Amino acid sequence: MLDDDARIRVKTGRLAIEKDGQQVGSVPLMKVRTVFIVGRGQVTTDAIATLVQNGVRFVYCTKQGRLKAYVAPAFACDPRLHLSQVENYLDPDRRLALARTIVILKIDAQESYLESRFRHSALDGDLYRSTTRILDDLRERACSSRSIEELRGLEGSATRTYFACLSSLVKQPFTFTGRSKRPPRDPVNAVLSLSYSLSTSLMTSVLYAEGFLPDIGYLHENYARRPALALDLIDPLRPSIDRFVISLFNRGVFREDDFVFEGEDNACHLTLEGSRKYYPRLSRFLFEPEKGGSGKEGSLASSMIREAMRFKNILLKETRQTASASEASGDAVPYQL
Repeated sequence: MLDDDARIRVKTGRLAIEKDGQQVGSVPLMKVRTVFIVGRGQVTTDAIATLVQNGVRFVYCTKQGRLKAYVAPAFACDPRLHLSQVENYLDPDRRLALARTIVILKIDAQESYLESRFRHSALDGDLYRSTTRILDDLRERACSSRSIEELRGLEGSATRTYFACLSSLVKQPFTFTGRSKRPPRDPVNAVLSLSYSLSTSLMTSVLYAEGFLPDIGYLHENYARRPALALDLIDPLRPSIDRFVISLFNRGVFREDDFVFEGEDNACHLTLEGSRKYYPRLSRFLFEPEKGGSGKEGSLASSMIREAMRFKNILLKETRQTASASEASGDAVPYQL
């Protein structure tokens, strides 16, 4: 929900969206799994209670995509998982192995996206080959890295190399010369930043629902009020988000006047009209299987759930294996994925 003066309520088994006292849309409750509230839209207490009882999550975000609040069914926390998260974080070898895997998976996903663009003749062959050579080298170095700081440096180098190649994919009238975050300096970076932020907010809600502590991560620094684990697990999914964003520009969804530059830092943002084009497409990208695909991969949200479940199994499995080995031998065993 985007409009600040919109209201969500429940009516006879349907989720109804109202504006200025008139119903402007509705959807059957049984089809609702997550509700994004972007800005200051309102939800009635009855709607929150009914939807939460049916397992629906509410994700409240700023218009820049940052998570403000999260509402979900009670008692989602898993004490075993919380303890395992902390144990794996405090063990230097386990933390390094988890962080290393995240970086390797991200580089693999970056190469996979570039390969798909090359196969569709959207990417120059020489540029593609030179980029993948660098990414391959960085991946190999990540496999043998010995510290979190080294891994972060390799991940940063890979991301800069990847975006330098990606810049050639954006068609006129828009241009993209590389990643700029705070603030975004152009329309492509504005939509990338917003999409990353909203996807991270959704990943945070998935982690809460699966019983994680989203603020205890392994690659990203752990700061107060920062979902470090959500940032970790969204990293390998970012190339999918990049593909979505670039396709919006290349299909002519946006015009130049859908963006505005504001503030002392001249940050680029979507206008209200641009937002009306963006959010319905983002919703389909997040929650609906890709059209024309095999259907096996599902939506980005389902990918997030799969990654969270896989990560949970890894954490709990390693904790059990370490405990069993320590009891048998009295020694700690090395961590392996």
